[in-house]
Amino acid sequence: MKAGAKIFSIALMLFLIALAGCSITGYSSFEDTLQEINQTDSKYGTSLHDYDNGVAYLRYNPRYPNPLNAEDIDAVVSEFAGLGNGTKEGSPGRLLVEARADLLQSEKSYKLATKTKRGLTAERFSCSDMIFVEAATINFESSVDYGRSAVDKLSIIAENYSEEAEKIGISKFWVKYLNSTYDILEKDAAINQERIVQFCAEK
Repeated sequence: MKAGAKIFSIALMLFLIALAGCSITGYSSFEDTLQEINQTDSKYGTSLHDYDNGVAYLRYNPRYPNPLNAEDIDAVVSEFAGLGNGTKEGSPGRLLVEARADLLQSEKSYKLATKTKRGLTAERFSCSDMIFVEAATINFESSVDYGRSAVDKLSIIAENYSEEAEKIGISKFWVKYLNSTYDILEKDAAINQERIVQFCAEK
């Protein structure tokens, strides 16, 4: 075999090995991840835009025709956690998958907080319900924590990946508004706890 042909053969072999390696360790594209997300959303009747008005909106406007109850959410979160396995850490695809899981966890915590009116002090309440109020407050705070985590990830997409942000229909304004709903929820959680402490702590 001539030297030139031998060099070409070696180069071709190295290229094919590298290509095979890429097929194993290469990262999934945003479009591939988005397709996975869309399939999961179709399965459960969910969407990123369920949260256009925050998690509290879903209390009075549940998904139609199949509402997602608190006890149903773990299965959906688990499925989302399995998406985007081929994405790079910090990539828009990975950030979106993680943000969606965070929003579902936020929704679950909010639904647990509002599951019984005995945990809410906005209207009438009884000092005998203190344990329910404290549990609700913890769940409100958990909802805010997960929500803020999602906001952080979606903010990175909106600010640094304009094409990807456009594909999923979000903007800096959208993320800012979502964040403001958690400002309200955080304030409501504090007031919920303060009321029962103020009137019942020493009774």
